[in-house]
Amino acid sequence: FCGRGVISQTALLERATHAGTDADVALAEADLFADYVQITSASPAESDPYWPKQDACTFNTCKDTYGANDAPLTSRDLRIIEASDGSLTLESRAAASADPPTLACCFPGVVEYAVRTGSQWTVLGSAVGFLHDVRADDRGVCRPACDDSKKLLDGRAREVAPANDIVEPFVYGSGESFANPMFSFGIVSTNSARDMQFRFTTQNSFKPLTMTLVTTNSDVQPQDVVHLPSTGELAVSDGSRNGLTLLDLDLLQISRQYN
Repeated sequence: FCGRGVISQTALLERATHAGTDADVALAEADLFADYVQITSASPAESDPYWPKQDACTFNTCKDTYGANDAPLTSRDLRIIEASDGSLTLESRAAASADPPTLACCFPGVVEYAVRTGSQWTVLGSAVGFLHDVRADDRGVCRPACDDSKKLLDGRAREVAPANDIVEPFVYGSGESFANPMFSFGIVSTNSARDMQFRFTTQNSFKPLTMTLVTTNSDVQPQDVVHLPSTGELAVSDGSRNGLTLLDLDLLQISRQYN
């Protein structure tokens, strides 16, 4: 989850506390903007023999509480309280109805889900995907890297409210605009809803340079990448080879390998 950029409620609270934000304001913002899990699985069909065996839920109570997978209700949304690379701690994002059927009863077996950004826009690039600077820290939990060189690695855009219904021009770096290494924009709060999209097309854009780590053996497991200023190479530690691969950035090929 850290490698995919998950930001938990606890991570947002820690950042707000460090910035000196009022505790009540910090908690409200963390609840609003923390990433969340949306259950995307369908419950068993109404004719499934699973339902007559259940005392804690029925097909109709599950549908009324959680909706269908093609028309999900917000009760399927679970706020991420804490995240590590291999686990999530969750709580419901919606106010619970009186004695609702449990998720375990309504969605037996393997549960499919999507991780979504909370109350903000997700910015995805066709070439670079979702940019972020989240890493697993010394405690093993997902936290931003706090590295100024990575501050533009951002895949979340918050809306801004127009002043007196007048939309002012966005200024780069003003705090009201979104900026990543490619471009900057702003989204004014209107009647936005989940699953709305904006699409942009970049003309004459730069194409990412690529190089392969595969030689005679296709079994590679890159663990980390570090730039070596002394030689200008990229050093890649490989878990499969139990060694090191050095990449020449001028020729875009492997220069040396050590086992």
